[in-house]
Amino acid sequence: MTAYFMGEFNPAYMYQFKAKKIVVESEQAVSWTLDGEFGGNVTYAEVVNHHKAVSIIRK
Repeated sequence: MTAYFMGEFNPAYMYQFKAKKIVVESEQAVSWTLDGEFGGNVTYAEVVNHHKAVSIIRK
């Protein structure tokens, strides 16, 4: 994500698309990070975008 936000998008290693839900499956366990914390080694991950799930109030 750091590379992406710094404008160093490399299409050989990164994909860019919009989605409501992404499912990733792997035969080998892959290290997973959730909100910057180690989430374990997983073979299945499901990421869901809950649109407008949080309201931010500005003064």
